[in-house]
Amino acid sequence: MLSVQRAGRLQELVGAAHPTTMRSVAKRRAFGRELAAGLGMDRVRVQSFIEEMAGLSFYFPEDRQTFIDFALHGL
Repeated sequence: MLSVQRAGRLQELVGAAHPTTMRSVAKRRAFGRELAAGLGMDRVRVQSFIEEMAGLSFYFPEDRQTFIDFALHGL
């Protein structure tokens, strides 16, 4: 489970992500690098998590929230 500080940063990063972030491998990888750096976490672990969430669309607020919910407990 992420710390309160990391959880807040995660919400900021996901909230600021472009709606097309999850649409392509290249965009997911770039987001993974940004997320790993922003949270101070291992890039490989974060990237693996993001690939598991590839079916989500950041066009929908409920998908962003789903991403955050799973990340809080899965990263």
